[in-house]
Amino acid sequence: MRIDISPSSHVVSDTLESDTIVIDIRSGAYYTLTPATGPLWLAIQSDSVYEFGQDPESDALVKALLAEGLLTTDATVDYVDIAGTADAFIKYTDMQDLLLADPIHEVDESGWPVVNLKNV
Repeated sequence: MRIDISPSSHVVSDTLESDTIVIDIRSGAYYTLTPATGPLWLAIQSDSVYEFGQDPESDALVKALLAEGLLTTDATVDYVDIAGTADAFIKYTDMQDLLLADPIHEVDESGWPVVNLKNV
């Protein structure tokens, strides 16, 4: 089965050498993709079509990324239980508050807060 697939619009990612990090800016969770998943992520970013049935391991990884909301598709896909996909990614939630705070965009019309040095 061929499906159109792409990273979700609420996801940003970067790959440095063999390490791929994906951040879900809606939830504040971030993920490190395992060496098996990193190349698959890069392939999906460059080619928006995925062919199920070619490689069972890649199929499971794609289903896990779909179940986690990191990938999106209009097709109906039977997801896998992400608890059994340790080969796909490691999810971190320890910095959710910081990532959701978004101090760069939470600035009003007056700009960045100004420190009154007279009161310091």
